[in-house]
Amino acid sequence: MGERAEYVSRLERVREELQPRIDGNLLACRAVLGQLRAIHQQVIEASGIDLEASTRWVALWELSGRCLALGSALVEQVRTGFGPESAGKSTLA
Repeated sequence: MGERAEYVSRLERVREELQPRIDGNLLACRAVLGQLRAIHQQVIEASGIDLEASTRWVALWELSGRCLALGSALVEQVRTGFGPESAGKSTLA
């Protein structure tokens, strides 16, 4: 067996073992992000914060919303097979 064939064979064995674990972790991440998005929405509905105001509370709420959006995007990228390519896109900049 050639070096490339051995690599592909080993990769398949590792993928068979790890993919269910990876899928389970991604499912848990998606569930938690969904709960956090719901709480994020409830904060505004329950607090009466004026989103048009220039306050620290509004800035904090907006930043947390961006973090939730980026977290969701990162989980979806990893779920669809973009692993290392996603690392540079997981920043707030």
